[in-house]
Amino acid sequence: MLVLRSRRASIRERLHAVRGRAQMTIRLICESESGDASCASRSQVTPRARVGLEHKATQGTRYLRERMEMLRTAQQIPELAPVRTAIRRLVRDERVERRGSIATVHHLIPRAVAGRYRAAVERAAAEKSVRLTVSGPWAPY
Repeated sequence: MLVLRSRRASIRERLHAVRGRAQMTIRLICESESGDASCASRSQVTPRARVGLEHKATQGTRYLRERMEMLRTAQQIPELAPVRTAIRRLVRDERVERRGSIATVHHLIPRAVAGRYRAAVERAAAEKSVRLTVSGPWAPY
């Protein structure tokens, strides 16, 4: 109960943000013209290096910069640009997930515009020959 009371304001804020809204999900496989996966995760797994740094903050700063860059590039899905343009007025929030060459984009939209959203996504994708799937409406995230 203490936890709920301490987070009351943030819980109310999130509930207000999703009231009357639904989640729509777009999935696509990203490929460049050369056939390479262009939206594959750019994160790399490297073994831990045991490097003694003069200032420990430098290592943390570097990590945070690399993490911010990774999150920024995760949002970039060139194939989705024409679709985003077509639906930008309907979308209230967006979350992007990547697993290899598969990008999943979750949009929070007003529940009443789900049909318009789906039609706009499918029309824009067809015009630009973008292969994707649209699902929803779902309960908001």
